[in-house]
Amino acid sequence: MPKHTWSRWTLCPAAIMTLMLFAGAGTARADILDCTVFQCFTINFSSDWLTDTTLSRTFIGTAHSTPESLDGYFNPAECFVSEGSGCFPTDPVVNMDNGDPNTQIAFTFGSPFEITIDANHLAFDLVNIDESGLPALSFDYTTPFTSDLNFDIFSCGGNAFPGCGYKLDDLELRFSQTPEPASVWLLLTAAGAAVYWRRRKSLA
Repeated sequence: MPKHTWSRWTLCPAAIMTLMLFAGAGTARADILDCTVFQCFTINFSSDWLTDTTLSRTFIGTAHSTPESLDGYFNPAECFVSEGSGCFPTDPVVNMDNGDPNTQIAFTFGSPFEITIDANHLAFDLVNIDESGLPALSFDYTTPFTSDLNFDIFSCGGNAFPGCGYKLDDLELRFSQTPEPASVWLLLTAAGAAVYWRRRKSLA
């Protein structure tokens, strides 16, 4: 997978502005942006987002340069309608990873962009062309909750972000550098252990 060379990226504003002329934010394009210069993510949708009646589905995404809270988001989010009455074995999944290549969609912070999936297009590369030069630390996605998704279990993952989840009151998905709530205690425990070890070592 390509590495993201942040110093090279932030030190080349002229290159960024030139490429922005050819790749408008939120526009799907051929693979023309160099992911060794720009921050890239690969987003993959499972085919279970589509049905015989829903042949395509559009997600509205927004990127942020700050991590966003995952309070109230769940992964997996189970059975939005008639919870407990049964869920299908194959259910919708979204993963975000570091890397490329797929059809590219350029984004800037705070500007909504569209991702439309169908049977032949389930993976896309999201390319950060924000002129600030900052990395994207979270993403939000929304899509209509249609009746064909009733009883499904929605999940998310990938290696780009430590946490992700869905909101139960609507079909909202968030990926963030903020860990999932269940992971916070583990991180605090590990941090406390590190402080204790350093203190013990200094007293030895």
